[in-house]
Amino acid sequence: MHLDSDDSGWIVELRPKEGFPAPDCDEFDNEMLLQATREVVYERTKTVRELLVARAMASSVIGAPRATIEPPGPTFGDMEEETSLLSDWFDE
Repeated sequence: MHLDSDDSGWIVELRPKEGFPAPDCDEFDNEMLLQATREVVYERTKTVRELLVARAMASSVIGAPRATIEPPGPTFGDMEEETSLLSDWFDE
């Protein structure tokens, strides 16, 4: 593929490599449209993505104590089995 430009637009030259089939110009056109659309969507949603990341970072305070939650009401079954289900498998 060779790309060039002049005053009116882009010049694209597609040549097949040896041993490969000839490129499909329609497929190339579709890919160019797809990439142009992605760029437009990226630019239009940039502020929203920045706000989401900023909010996520602001809400994750490092070193803040975690609130303890008491279990609601009595527990049923074997307490040792229930505790083993809630423990981290990597700690065992």
